[in-house]
Amino acid sequence: MLFDVTIVGAGVVGLSIGKFCSEQGLSVVVLEQESRAGEGISSRNSGVIHAGIYYPKDSLKTKFCISGNKILYEYAKHKRINHKKIGKYIIATCNDDVDKLHNIYQKGIENSVPLDFLSTKTIKEISEFFLAENISDLSKLSKQDLNHNLLSIFGIGPWSVNMFEIFSIGKLDVFSSKDAGLRLAMNNSGMIKPHSSWEMYDKYASKWSPFKTIASLHLWKTVD
Repeated sequence: MLFDVTIVGAGVVGLSIGKFCSEQGLSVVVLEQESRAGEGISSRNSGVIHAGIYYPKDSLKTKFCISGNKILYEYAKHKRINHKKIGKYIIATCNDDVDKLHNIYQKGIENSVPLDFLSTKTIKEISEFFLAENISDLSKLSKQDLNHNLLSIFGIGPWSVNMFEIFSIGKLDVFSSKDAGLRLAMNNSGMIKPHSSWEMYDKYASKWSPFKTIASLHLWKTVD
Protein backbone atom coordinates (compact mmCIF):
# COMPACT_ATOMS: atom_id res chain seq x y z
CA MET A 1 0.00 0.00 0.00
CA LEU A 2 1.33 3.42 -0.94
CA PHE A 3 0.99 6.60 1.12
CA ASP A 4 1.50 10.24 0.23
CA VAL A 5 3.51 10.87 3.41
CA THR A 6 5.60 8.59 5.65
CA ILE A 7 6.54 9.93 9.08
CA VAL A 8 9.18 8.24 11.22
CA GLY A 9 8.47 8.63 14.91
CA ALA A 10 5.15 8.88 16.72
CA GLY A 11 6.21 11.55 19.16
CA VAL A 12 4.52 14.90 19.62
CA VAL A 13 6.21 16.36 16.49
CA GLY A 14 5.55 13.35 14.28
CA LEU A 15 1.91 13.10 15.28
CA SER A 16 1.41 16.85 14.84
CA ILE A 17 2.84 16.69 11.32
CA GLY A 18 0.70 13.62 10.59
CA LYS A 19 -2.42 15.43 11.78
CA PHE A 20 -1.65 18.46 9.62
CA CYS A 21 -0.95 16.38 6.50
CA SER A 22 -4.08 14.33 7.05
CA GLU A 23 -6.16 17.51 7.31
CA GLN A 24 -4.77 18.52 3.91
CA GLY A 25 -6.28 15.37 2.39
CA LEU A 26 -3.04 13.41 2.19
CA SER A 27 -2.77 9.73 3.11
CA VAL A 28 -0.33 9.34 6.01
CA VAL A 29 1.47 6.48 7.75
CA VAL A 30 3.42 6.99 10.99
CA LEU A 31 6.17 4.51 11.84
CA GLU A 32 7.12 4.00 15.50
CA GLN A 33 9.55 1.48 16.98
CA GLU A 34 7.90 1.48 20.42
CA SER A 35 4.66 -0.27 21.29
CA ARG A 36 2.73 3.02 21.50
CA ALA A 37 3.04 6.70 20.70
CA GLY A 38 4.96 9.20 22.80
CA GLU A 39 7.31 6.76 24.52
CA GLY A 40 10.49 8.58 23.47
CA ILE A 41 11.65 12.13 24.12
CA SER A 42 8.07 13.41 24.03
CA SER A 43 7.38 11.87 27.44
CA ARG A 44 10.63 13.12 28.97
CA ASN A 45 9.94 16.68 29.93
CA SER A 46 9.31 18.71 33.03
CA GLY A 47 5.80 19.69 31.98
CA VAL A 48 6.82 23.35 31.57
CA ILE A 49 5.21 25.64 29.00
CA HIS A 50 8.13 27.94 28.25
CA ALA A 51 7.65 31.68 27.98
CA GLY A 52 10.54 32.54 25.60
CA ILE A 53 12.62 34.52 28.08
CA TYR A 54 16.12 33.36 27.23
CA TYR A 55 16.26 33.14 23.45
CA PRO A 56 17.69 35.78 21.05
CA LYS A 57 15.26 38.39 19.81
CA ASP A 58 13.68 37.67 16.40
CA SER A 59 15.05 34.10 16.33
CA LEU A 60 12.77 31.30 15.14
CA LYS A 61 13.07 29.68 18.57
CA THR A 62 11.74 32.84 20.20
CA LYS A 63 8.99 33.25 17.60
CA PHE A 64 7.74 29.69 17.91
CA CYS A 65 8.11 29.59 21.69
CA ILE A 66 6.04 32.71 22.26
CA SER A 67 3.34 31.86 19.72
CA GLY A 68 3.32 28.22 20.86
CA ASN A 69 2.90 29.30 24.47
CA LYS A 70 -0.34 31.11 23.61
CA ILE A 71 -1.62 28.30 21.38
CA LEU A 72 -0.84 25.59 23.92
CA TYR A 73 -2.74 27.33 26.71
CA GLU A 74 -5.71 27.81 24.38
CA TYR A 75 -5.56 24.17 23.29
CA ALA A 76 -5.32 22.89 26.87
CA LYS A 77 -8.31 25.01 27.86
CA HIS A 78 -10.33 23.92 24.82
CA LYS A 79 -9.57 20.23 25.41
CA ARG A 80 -10.01 20.57 29.19
CA ILE A 81 -6.45 19.39 29.84
CA ASN A 82 -5.41 20.04 33.43
CA HIS A 83 -2.82 22.80 33.59
CA LYS A 84 -1.75 25.78 35.70
CA LYS A 85 -0.30 29.09 34.63
CA ILE A 86 1.84 29.62 37.70
CA GLY A 87 4.78 31.69 36.46
CA LYS A 88 8.37 31.20 37.64
CA TYR A 89 11.05 32.79 39.80
CA ILE A 90 14.51 33.60 38.45
CA ILE A 91 16.73 34.39 41.40
CA ALA A 92 20.18 35.93 41.73
CA THR A 93 21.90 33.88 44.43
CA CYS A 94 24.97 36.13 44.70
CA ASN A 95 26.12 39.61 43.68
CA ASP A 96 27.75 38.26 40.53
CA ASP A 97 24.33 37.07 39.35
CA VAL A 98 22.66 40.48 39.55
CA ASP A 99 23.93 41.68 36.18
CA LYS A 100 22.95 38.35 34.64
CA LEU A 101 19.47 38.74 36.10
CA HIS A 102 19.12 42.20 34.57
CA ASN A 103 20.27 40.83 31.20
CA ILE A 104 17.70 38.04 31.36
CA TYR A 105 15.03 40.57 32.29
CA GLN A 106 15.98 42.84 29.38
CA LYS A 107 15.98 39.95 26.91
CA GLY A 108 12.57 38.83 28.12
CA ILE A 109 11.16 42.34 27.73
CA GLU A 110 12.60 42.54 24.19
CA ASN A 111 10.82 39.26 23.44
CA SER A 112 7.51 40.72 24.70
CA VAL A 113 7.39 38.37 27.69
CA PRO A 114 5.58 39.98 30.67
CA LEU A 115 8.15 40.17 33.47
CA ASP A 116 8.63 42.08 36.69
CA PHE A 117 11.16 42.42 39.49
CA LEU A 118 9.82 41.30 42.86
CA SER A 119 10.31 43.69 45.72
CA THR A 120 12.37 42.82 48.77
CA LYS A 121 9.14 42.90 50.76
CA THR A 122 7.57 40.23 48.56
CA ILE A 123 10.62 38.00 48.80
CA LYS A 124 10.58 38.35 52.59
CA GLU A 125 6.92 37.39 52.67
CA ILE A 126 7.69 34.25 50.67
CA SER A 127 10.60 33.32 52.95
CA GLU A 128 8.46 33.94 56.02
CA PHE A 129 5.89 31.55 54.61
CA PHE A 130 8.51 28.80 54.49
CA LEU A 131 9.80 29.66 57.94
CA ALA A 132 6.35 29.72 59.52
CA GLU A 133 6.06 27.42 62.49
CA ASN A 134 3.40 25.19 60.91
CA ILE A 135 5.71 24.16 58.05
CA SER A 136 9.12 24.74 59.64
CA ASP A 137 10.08 21.06 59.21
CA LEU A 138 8.91 20.19 55.72
CA SER A 139 10.46 16.74 55.88
CA LYS A 140 7.91 15.71 58.53
CA LEU A 141 4.88 16.74 56.48
CA SER A 142 2.80 14.19 54.63
CA LYS A 143 2.98 14.36 50.83
CA GLN A 144 -0.55 15.77 50.77
CA ASP A 145 0.27 18.54 53.26
CA LEU A 146 3.57 19.33 51.56
CA ASN A 147 1.86 19.67 48.19
CA HIS A 148 -0.86 21.85 49.69
CA ASN A 149 1.63 24.23 51.30
CA LEU A 150 4.06 24.51 48.41
CA LEU A 151 1.57 24.56 45.53
CA SER A 152 -0.29 27.43 47.19
CA ILE A 153 2.71 29.65 46.43
CA PHE A 154 2.53 31.42 43.07
CA GLY A 155 5.31 30.16 40.82
CA ILE A 156 5.66 26.64 42.22
CA GLY A 157 4.29 23.66 40.31
CA PRO A 158 4.13 19.87 40.91
CA TRP A 159 7.45 19.14 39.19
CA SER A 160 9.21 21.73 41.33
CA VAL A 161 7.71 20.14 44.45
CA ASN A 162 9.01 16.73 43.37
CA MET A 163 12.51 18.09 42.75
CA PHE A 164 12.40 19.83 46.14
CA GLU A 165 11.40 16.59 47.83
CA ILE A 166 14.19 14.63 46.14
CA PHE A 167 17.13 17.02 46.40
CA SER A 168 16.31 19.20 49.43
CA ILE A 169 14.60 16.99 51.99
CA GLY A 170 15.70 13.56 50.80
CA LYS A 171 12.33 12.02 49.99
CA LEU A 172 13.29 9.49 47.34
CA ASP A 173 9.94 7.90 46.63
CA VAL A 174 7.95 10.78 45.16
CA PHE A 175 7.07 9.41 41.71
CA SER A 176 3.93 7.35 41.30
CA SER A 177 3.82 4.15 39.25
CA LYS A 178 2.27 6.27 36.47
CA ASP A 179 5.68 7.90 35.93
CA ALA A 180 6.86 6.97 32.44
CA GLY A 181 10.39 6.30 33.68
CA LEU A 182 9.23 3.78 36.23
CA ARG A 183 7.02 2.01 33.71
CA LEU A 184 9.87 1.74 31.19
CA ALA A 185 12.28 0.55 33.87
CA MET A 186 9.87 -2.20 34.88
CA ASN A 187 9.24 -3.14 31.26
CA ASN A 188 12.95 -3.18 30.35
CA SER A 189 13.87 -5.19 33.45
CA GLY A 190 11.35 -7.84 32.47
CA MET A 191 9.40 -7.38 35.69
CA ILE A 192 6.18 -6.59 33.92
CA LYS A 193 4.86 -6.54 30.36
CA PRO A 194 4.03 -3.21 28.65
CA HIS A 195 0.40 -2.04 28.87
CA SER A 196 -0.28 -3.99 32.07
CA SER A 197 -2.86 -2.66 34.50
CA TRP A 198 -1.98 0.18 36.86
CA GLU A 199 -2.54 -2.24 39.73
CA MET A 200 0.28 -4.43 38.42
CA TYR A 201 2.58 -1.43 38.06
CA ASP A 202 1.74 -0.37 41.63
CA LYS A 203 2.47 -3.87 42.89
CA TYR A 204 5.93 -4.06 41.33
CA ALA A 205 6.84 -0.40 41.92
CA SER A 206 6.26 -0.91 45.65
CA LYS A 207 9.21 -3.33 45.67
CA TRP A 208 11.51 -0.43 44.78
CA SER A 209 10.36 1.76 47.66
CA PRO A 210 11.96 3.99 48.84
CA PHE A 211 14.09 4.13 45.68
CA LYS A 212 11.48 4.47 42.94
CA THR A 213 12.61 7.96 41.97
CA ILE A 214 16.26 6.91 41.75
CA ALA A 215 15.29 3.92 39.63
CA SER A 216 13.35 6.22 37.30
CA LEU A 217 16.19 8.76 36.95
CA HIS A 218 18.69 5.95 36.34
CA LEU A 219 16.44 4.56 33.61
CA TRP A 220 16.27 7.93 31.83
CA LYS A 221 20.06 8.24 31.97
CA THR A 222 20.50 4.73 30.57
CA VAL A 223 18.07 5.28 27.71
CA ASP A 224 19.47 8.73 26.87
